[in-house]
Amino acid sequence: MHKPPVLILALMISGSLLLAGCQELAQSVEKVRPVIEQVETAIQQAEVEEETISSQQMIAAIKQALDQGVDDAVNLLGAAQGFQSSARYRIAMPEQLQQPAELLRQFGLGSKVDLFQARLNDAATAAVKQASPVFVAAIEQMSVKDALAILQGADNAATLYFRRNTEQQLRQQFAPVIQRATEQNRVVQAYKSLNSSIQLVSPSSEYTVDIDQYVMDQALAALFDRIAREEKLIREQPVKRTTELMQKVFGKFGNS
Repeated sequence: MHKPPVLILALMISGSLLLAGCQELAQSVEKVRPVIEQVETAIQQAEVEEETISSQQMIAAIKQALDQGVDDAVNLLGAAQGFQSSARYRIAMPEQLQQPAELLRQFGLGSKVDLFQARLNDAATAAVKQASPVFVAAIEQMSVKDALAILQGADNAATLYFRRNTEQQLRQQFAPVIQRATEQNRVVQAYKSLNSSIQLVSPSSEYTVDIDQYVMDQALAALFDRIAREEKLIREQPVKRTTELMQKVFGKFGNS
């Protein structure tokens, strides 16, 4: 904190007088001492007031961090080939289809598997592009009574709190987004074609997968994971705190 001009002037006077070692000037010090003490008291009080962070400020900073995390997640995963090109977030075949998918590859039908998986990832990317309004609305509606505990908690404490208290609502609002994305990317058609190919190489096998549910699970898991990673960076790296309030709150409660 920068010291006020009055305090600086008083300190300069005091220092000059002490260095002079003059009895007459020393008497002058005693005259200005009450002024110096009053200024010092005012500065200390101002420092305390500045360091005090209200619960409203903490809540607002948490929401800003989550907003920033959502923007980061949507921009990354909603970009072209956002899921497909990501080693971390690429959506794998549903577990119950992994074994028959390998069987199809052995029979030279791997293109069916690749097409279905690609369309799963494309659907997730298309859905994520439309996720921001759903997430932002949920962030604005959340009430964080334990904001201090979140700030002093784990690196992903705010994300976990957000997910725990809003995921069910998010799923309900995100469902039509997922449905539109899977329809537009013809995931169901690819799935039916895949199942037909499975029947050719293994007539007794038939698998049922809720495509919309699977894409939603994978998309939300990726979004929350990315938000948590951004929250961790905000806590650890001052450069990631892009607002004055985040700098103030996370500067006090962050890891650096």
